[in-house]
Amino acid sequence: MLTIRYPNIYPILFIILSVSFVYADVLTIEDFDSYADTSSMQANVTTFGAAAQVGVPSLAIGSGIENTNAAHILLTWEHGNNANLSLTNLNPAAQKLSEGSSIQSSVYLETATGHSAAASPTCVKLAIEGGNATIWQTKPQFAVQPRPGAFYQLAFNVSSTDMENISGTDETFAETIANVRSIRFRFENDVQAGVFEDAYIDSIVSVTTPESKPSTGTIIQFGIINLPKLLRN
Repeated sequence: MLTIRYPNIYPILFIILSVSFVYADVLTIEDFDSYADTSSMQANVTTFGAAAQVGVPSLAIGSGIENTNAAHILLTWEHGNNANLSLTNLNPAAQKLSEGSSIQSSVYLETATGHSAAASPTCVKLAIEGGNATIWQTKPQFAVQPRPGAFYQLAFNVSSTDMENISGTDETFAETIANVRSIRFRFENDVQAGVFEDAYIDSIVSVTTPESKPSTGTIIQFGIINLPKLLRN
């Protein structure tokens, strides 16, 4: 008599991939491409601080990422320890930031022609001025030190954890970011004789990931299905 045998069906490994996507709202605060010349840019962009020429950033046409425009400031470290680029006359959407968002930009630092290189790294902080002139600024431990000689991505959290009140007491952090008068990048370094740096700032954006939207991630689940023999002798 012929006996038919069926092979064992071995355990089957199955993989389930669950992928969620990042949903982020990106708002362009300033890309410097709408300006025809330096004078038109200076209506909305200014500079101040001991290491900056007061009120005179220049428009660097074609010096941004992918040959876009950028704002240029000369950091004169022999004259002081800070220089600030300030964005004013913000569009209404940029006047209301949310805690948990971030301000991002790109910066290119290089030693100015004919001058000595800085002995210590330049660091950058974000500062936000509210409607009552209260200012919240990135805490020192969260400052960014761009690598010179190439465009470097800046990213600062708009957060009461990452920022501190440095001027004014009329507004809380929440009140300040809900009524923004100006957004600033503050460059800091030691006072160093003969040390000048060129800074090119490009493409300033606000990035917000709403809590109601799914976060990013990939979940990989492994499982084993054990199927018994279908037929035995």
